[in-house]
Amino acid sequence: MASAESHALHVSKSEKTEVELQLLPSTMLLISLVDQNDKPAKASILVLDSGGRQVNGMLAMTDMMNAMQNGFSALETRVGPLPPGSYKVTAVAEDGTSTTKPVSLSGQPERWLKLKLED
Repeated sequence: MASAESHALHVSKSEKTEVELQLLPSTMLLISLVDQNDKPAKASILVLDSGGRQVNGMLAMTDMMNAMQNGFSALETRVGPLPPGSYKVTAVAEDGTSTTKPVSLSGQPERWLKLKLED
């Protein structure tokens, strides 16, 4: 579960304040990258939300523990859990080759996205 952006909340020490949290179904975005020959490629990945904020590095604790037990994959980048919305995924290879692709998430458990680096 994830929450969309909300307004700032200010509470002083002597106050009691009720807050309503709305959690939405979230999606783990699984990104794979291939070169022009459809061979797995390595690149840095940047995922931006519709507000232009970087959301990489968000990883659920259970996913982090699972990766530590089973190892990380160099062929797949996991980003999330992410709330429903529109995102822009950019991959930049060491040689400067890059590609960008939009993706919409609707709360499905996982979403696979394959990016292809072009010359």
